[in-house]
Amino acid sequence: MTTFVDCNPDSYQRTTLHISQQPAAGGTDNATRPQKVGRRLSMYEDDTSVDDLYDDAVSLSPRVGHNGRGVAQFSSSQYTEPSSFIQSSTIELSTSEPSTSDLWTSDPSSSNESSMSPHDRAGLPPCQNEVAGHKRKRSTAGYDRIAFSKLASPMPDYDIKQSSRFPGQIRAYDWLSKAASKAFHEELLHRLAQWGVSEFHDGTCILVPEKWKNLDPMDILAMFDLENCPSGQSPRLRYQYSDHCVSFARALGWFTGPPRSGVQLDNFVGIGNHQPMDASHTCHHNNCIVHIVYEAAHINQDRKKCCAMARRTRQEKRADEIPEHCEEHNPPCRLQHAALTTNEAYGIQFDVLRQARGLPERIVPLQRPRRHLYATLEAKLPCRFPAISIFPSDLIRERPISLKTKGKPEGFCMFCREICAFDSAAGIWGHIIHQHDGIDTAQRLDEIRRIAGLWRAYWQTQSGGKRGRTTVQRIEQALQPDFSWDMVLAWNVR
Repeated sequence: MTTFVDCNPDSYQRTTLHISQQPAAGGTDNATRPQKVGRRLSMYEDDTSVDDLYDDAVSLSPRVGHNGRGVAQFSSSQYTEPSSFIQSSTIELSTSEPSTSDLWTSDPSSSNESSMSPHDRAGLPPCQNEVAGHKRKRSTAGYDRIAFSKLASPMPDYDIKQSSRFPGQIRAYDWLSKAASKAFHEELLHRLAQWGVSEFHDGTCILVPEKWKNLDPMDILAMFDLENCPSGQSPRLRYQYSDHCVSFARALGWFTGPPRSGVQLDNFVGIGNHQPMDASHTCHHNNCIVHIVYEAAHINQDRKKCCAMARRTRQEKRADEIPEHCEEHNPPCRLQHAALTTNEAYGIQFDVLRQARGLPERIVPLQRPRRHLYATLEAKLPCRFPAISIFPSDLIRERPISLKTKGKPEGFCMFCREICAFDSAAGIWGHIIHQHDGIDTAQRLDEIRRIAGLWRAYWQTQSGGKRGRTTVQRIEQALQPDFSWDMVLAWNVR
């Protein structure tokens, strides 16, 4: 008797398996045996090839041969099942669709009549609908689901971080929502538009450090110089949504691509036993908000050698030999962007802003910084690196509305060499107290008093806005004649 045994027909469109049962002398035929073998073989993945099935057949019995058609055959007499089952079987694997008569040939005297179809009892081959129904029934058997659950990886088990803002909820739960993605991309597009470029721009870097978070680029343009631009290690721009705050680059990596899963969210907030992920800058400029890719942390670290190679090549006065991309990573590192210094990247960024706003070039060109490492200064377009460019279609001519509240004090720090501004009185006070302790106390006291006067004048002209009671009290105290440094220290501002 030849019986067709289904091997997950939904997955195997061209692979069929036949079991020819030949009861041994004195033995009895048993229909359970081929079903067990068929279920055993149906536990393969969707991409299982005929060679994989043949290898499994070899594992069932050491006695393997080939017939004249090159179809695998084997005997299962030594299979580790009870001897009451079939003593001898031949399994054939082929990659061609057999005819209906080959699929099903049954002897009514050797099987249970109650389990047979009308066509079987009549000694006729089944119709195609019955064959398809038989396949569907076998392919959805509960055994396959149980077998899959045993072979699949177990659910990860680890502690989670709870939200400090929403007790009883996991941290950053809202970051999985469509609303979170929409809110982030709106801010991204606004920030790029402030610098005069669209979302499709990738020819130059757009560097936005945290200290420029609330500044309008046109306000910075008037005072910008290569000597006062932020360094490469300046604190990165931050982004907060709901109860979670990360770097803007990491948020960009998270919201780029398809929707994320719950396990990916756990990894994003730093929990679980999975490989950590980083937001990598393919341009190797830490404050860039354009060239970001979300990838494994070890790949991010491995990119450092590409940056070192590009900068070493330029330092050896072989800048023309620097390729546009590396060949080791996907997406590749932008080597010509990496060869620029941070000062040069800022200079090109402001040059692009001038083009977008239709402004003329600087009357006095940017001067070479004192610590510039290379023989040439590439601080405007066009430069010697062809990969660093701007398409006119990527420029945004219209100046968007600033993110900051209209009329709000800029909060520039007069003691910083770099352009540095804060969006709150407490923020700049804490900066002056802790970051400029080398400055004379009287000078810092006068600066704190000046900032207090700006904020009081602003609040007198505004009917709304957030006004912390503590901040209001400190402003009034700073404007008193007996204001001293001891009072400043008593504020305990961080």
